[in-house]
Amino acid sequence: GDMMKILVFTVYIIGISTVTGIQILLSMNKERNLLFSSVGGTAVNILLNWLLIPKLFGVGAAIATVLAEIAVLFLQIMFLYRMNIKVPILRLSVKAFVGTVFAVAAAFILQGWIPMNGLLEIIVTAIVFAVVYLTMLLVLKEEIASDLVHMVLHRRKK
Repeated sequence: GDMMKILVFTVYIIGISTVTGIQILLSMNKERNLLFSSVGGTAVNILLNWLLIPKLFGVGAAIATVLAEIAVLFLQIMFLYRMNIKVPILRLSVKAFVGTVFAVAAAFILQGWIPMNGLLEIIVTAIVFAVVYLTMLLVLKEEIASDLVHMVLHRRKK
């Protein structure tokens, strides 16, 4: 329910931080910066969970997770900026945003058609979201998703 609606934003944020962290920082041998951004995100998550869960329960935990992922992305962009590397956030995020919108719409439509609750709702919603999100990224010819699918299909043929 409400937790899933909040957590869906992490897909979008993690999609961008995967590029800034794994593809850029790691490829430049900046593992320490990547580690520091992860530790910073963990610290934000722990602090916000401690503050928000007593009042908001699961919704508080979901908010803490989203804000922690934003902190990770912010730290990575800050490190890259210090190295004089400008990250084209808008260009990186448009395809992820479009994929997220379609995936969220599909998940909500599914929830409206099929009465579910609890664990079944989370599992089915997650599967539908993932399939629609990946499909949209492939339709939009997003490079990382295309490379990932190509790698998985290529590996199976061997």
